[in-house]
Amino acid sequence: MSLKQKTIKGLFWSFSSQGGKQAAQFIITVILARLLSPNDFGLVGMAVVFTGFADVFKDLGISKALIQKQDIDQRHLSTAFWINIGFGLLLTLVIMGISPIIAQFYGKPEIRSILMLLSLNFIFSSFTIIQQTILVKEMDFRSLTIRDMVAITGAGSIGIYMAYSGFGVWSLVSQMLSYTILNGILLWRLSRWRPKLIFSYDAIKDMIHFSVNFTGFNIVNYLARNVDYLLIGRFLGAQSLGIYALAHKLMMAPLTNISWVITRVMFPAFSKINHDLARLRNIYLKITRFISYIAFPLVLGLFIVAPELVGAVFGPKWSTAIVLIRILCVCSLFHSIYTTTTSIILSQARSDLLFKLSIFNVLCVASAIFFGLRWGLVGVALSYTIEQIVWVIFVQRITNSLIKMDSTIFIKNLSQSIIISLVMFTAVLVLKQLVNWTGIISLVFCVFLGISIYLLLMMTLEKKNLKEMISNVYART
Repeated sequence: MSLKQKTIKGLFWSFSSQGGKQAAQFIITVILARLLSPNDFGLVGMAVVFTGFADVFKDLGISKALIQKQDIDQRHLSTAFWINIGFGLLLTLVIMGISPIIAQFYGKPEIRSILMLLSLNFIFSSFTIIQQTILVKEMDFRSLTIRDMVAITGAGSIGIYMAYSGFGVWSLVSQMLSYTILNGILLWRLSRWRPKLIFSYDAIKDMIHFSVNFTGFNIVNYLARNVDYLLIGRFLGAQSLGIYALAHKLMMAPLTNISWVITRVMFPAFSKINHDLARLRNIYLKITRFISYIAFPLVLGLFIVAPELVGAVFGPKWSTAIVLIRILCVCSLFHSIYTTTTSIILSQARSDLLFKLSIFNVLCVASAIFFGLRWGLVGVALSYTIEQIVWVIFVQRITNSLIKMDSTIFIKNLSQSIIISLVMFTAVLVLKQLVNWTGIISLVFCVFLGISIYLLLMMTLEKKNLKEMISNVYART
C-alpha cells in the first residue's frame, strides 16, 4: 500500500473514530450535565489541571521519537516500555504525595481523595503507551478506532449509571478510571507486540535528543493550555470553573480534535517525506484547506445556535456558558488550523523550536488570563482569545517559513472556505431573526438551514474540491 493510500485510509478511520468519539462524548456530557452540578465538574476540573500536567511526563516524548525515527527495533521498544512503567509508578506516587497540598491550594478538602484515585491512571496507562505508538507508526487507525469507541462508551455508561445512582463527583472520577482500564485491555488485545526483558542505553541515546525537547514543549504547552483552568479555579471558584470548562469543552475540543486527528495521521506521513519540501507543502495546503471546509462552518454555526444548544440541551443552570462559547468561537476559528503546525515542525525534527515557542507562549497566556480575571469569566475568555489570535498568526508564519512557503499562498488557500462559511453564517443569522423561533425548534431549524446552504454553496462554487474530498473517502480501501 502506497503512502498516499495509507494516509487517506488513516484519515478516514481517524475521522470515523473522532466523529464517533465526539458524538458519544457529547451525549455522555449532556446526560452527566443534567444529573450533576457545575460544582461537580469544577472539582474534577481542578484536579485534572494537575493530573494532566503530570501526564505530560508519562513517556517523556519517547512515543513521538519512536514515530519520527525510522530505524527502530526491539531494543528501542522494550527499553521505552520499561521506562514508561517506571515513570508511571513514580507519577502515581508523586500525585498521591502532593494531593494534600493541592487540596489546600484550592481550599477544597475533597480534591485530595479525587487526586488519589485519578493518580492510578498513570500506572494503568504506562502499560499501553508503546502498543498505541506502534499502531500509530504503522498507521493502523482502524484498530485505534475500535479501541476508542468501545472504551468511551463503556466508561461513559459507568459514569452515567453512577451519576444516576447519586454518586455525584465520583461518577466523573470513575468514568476516567474506567476509560484508562478499558483502553489498556483493548490495546493489548489489538497489538501483537509484547515487551522483552531488554534495557539498552544505546537505544536511549538514539531517542533522547528528540524526546527531551518534545517533553519540554509538552510541559510548557500544557501550562499555556491550562493556566486558565488553574487561575479560574483558584480565584473564581469551582462553580465558575465548571461553567467555563463546559463552554471550553463544547467549543474548543471538537475543533481541536478535528485537527488532532489529522495531525496524528500526518505526523508519521510527513516524517516519511520530510526532505521533499515541495511535496510536503502541497500536501499541507490540501490538509489545511480540508480542515477549513469542516471547521469554519461548524464554528460559525455553533456561534449562532449557542443559546438554543445550552438552553434546550443542558438546561438553564448552564446559561452563563452561552457568552463564553460565542467568545471562544473566534478563538476556535484560528486554532482549528494552528494545531496542524506541530506535525510540520516535528516532521522537520525541530522539537527544539517547539520547546522555545511554548516557553514564550505560556508567558503570554498567563499574562492575558491575569489581566482578564478582574472582569470574571467573560474577561478571561476575551483576553485569552485576543492573545491566541496574535499567537496563532505568529507561529503560522514561522511554520510556513520552515517549509519555505509564502504566507500569501497559505492565506489564499483558505480564502474560498472563509467566504463560503461567512455567506452561510450571514444567511442563517438573518433568517433566524426573521422566523423568531426559540428553543429546540430554532436549534433544529438553524442546523438544517446551515447545512443546506453550505452544501449548496460548496456544490456551486467548490465543486472540484468537493469531488476530490468525496473521491478520497471512497479511495480509503
